[in-house]
Amino acid sequence: MSRRNYASPVSQLTRVLAAEWAEHGITMNAVAPGRVDTPLLRSLTTENPSVFDEWVAQVPMRRLILPQEVADTVASLASPNSSAITGQTLIAAGGVPPAGLQGHNAQIGRSQRDGSRPRP
Repeated sequence: MSRRNYASPVSQLTRVLAAEWAEHGITMNAVAPGRVDTPLLRSLTTENPSVFDEWVAQVPMRRLILPQEVADTVASLASPNSSAITGQTLIAAGGVPPAGLQGHNAQIGRSQRDGSRPRP
């Protein structure tokens, strides 16, 4: 499943659940990771190593994120230091926004400029 398929619905669900559970002191956040440098991901490019290089070139940080970085992001959101953060989707992708959020924002901007309705 591509990020386009899950990023916006997960963000919306996160906001709805955060609003419903906030009065009980429960925070609700999501992490939307980009491509994570794992053995499985690397195995997908063994026959064509240039694909991996292309993926890295698409990331402003010029590297894929590491599994520990995703875990650290989750741990940070779950810590008491983040107790005032709720309803947020944190993008951990080295500077690349999930395609679903990017496409969604582009549609919102278009509808505000010309009065047309965003396409689903």
